[in-house]
Parts: sequence; C-alpha cells; structure tokens
Amino acid sequence: MLSALSTTIVVAIALTRVHVPPERPPILPQDGVRLVQRYLRDGRLMEAMVVSRRLVRDQPDALRVRLVHVEVTRARHGDEAALRELDVLRAKWPDAREVVEMMDNINDPRVKRGATFRA
Repeated sequence: MLSALSTTIVVAIALTRVHVPPERPPILPQDGVRLVQRYLRDGRLMEAMVVSRRLVRDQPDALRVRLVHVEVTRARHGDEAALRELDVLRAKWPDAREVVEMMDNINDPRVKRGATFRA
C-alpha cells in the first residue's frame, strides 16, 4: 500500500512538471509588428500568424497590432477573412481612419491580394 502511494505521488509530480508551460514575457508591440512585417515580406506566413496572435492576446486594445493581424489573416486566409476581422475592428473603433482605409483597399480590385498596409 505504501509503495503504490509513493508511486502515485511520483507520477503526479512528474505530470505536474510536464504540463506547466513556461512563463513567456509579452512581446513589445513595436518589436512584434516589425517582426510580423518581416515574416510577411519573407513569405513566412505561419510564423507571422503565431506572432500576430500572441500580440493580439497580449495587446488586445492596440489598433496597430490588430491591423497587422488583419494583414496576416489576409495573406493566409484571403480577403473575406480579413474583411470579417475588419468588421470586428470597425465595431470596436468606429472612427478609426486606418480601418476604413484598409477595408477600401481590400474591396478595391486594383489592390493586389496580400498587399500590406502601413499604419
């Protein structure tokens, strides 16, 4: 009985150590935005999405971060997905000129797919 209990404790401690994710410091918005834009330029869309999602998680109220996330969404998933993201931003920031300009750029057939926006 004692050996079964000690085995259970050892297993519980081992599982606790395995499932505790490391604490990561937040990415500064300006550094993250530059990194995402570099990834987009290099065609590294998966890395750009990972960083942009983390930026949005860490800074949900930063418009610039959210606009960069829309750029990544457009590059990875197309115009319709980007427009859905922009609708969310428009509801949150109804007077933001940058959101309206990006929506216009996406809806303009002369603007190529995947073009980046500079806020």
